[in-house]
Amino acid sequence: MKVKVAHLFRKIEEVDRDILELGKIQEKISSDRDYSEILKDSIRKEMKSLESGKAEILSLKIKEESGKIGLLKNSVKSSPTEMKNLYSSREKI
Repeated sequence: MKVKVAHLFRKIEEVDRDILELGKIQEKISSDRDYSEILKDSIRKEMKSLESGKAEILSLKIKEESGKIGLLKNSVKSSPTEMKNLYSSREKI
């Protein structure tokens, strides 16, 4: 399956935003209700699921297509942080 790196980084940004929002929601739940722990557990599970999906995206290997000029040489060896920095710098152009 072919997916552009830029799309993956947008997805990572979306996941990060969702995790942050869920954390804020979890903090706002008052502890004095019977259902508080159930809600907090559900939110924690969803946050773990999102983190797992993010880790899976970050573990993907980048394959440069033959015949095309790539943005990075030896991109398979690039770390996710390097790829994110590349994406960020490209967006500013």
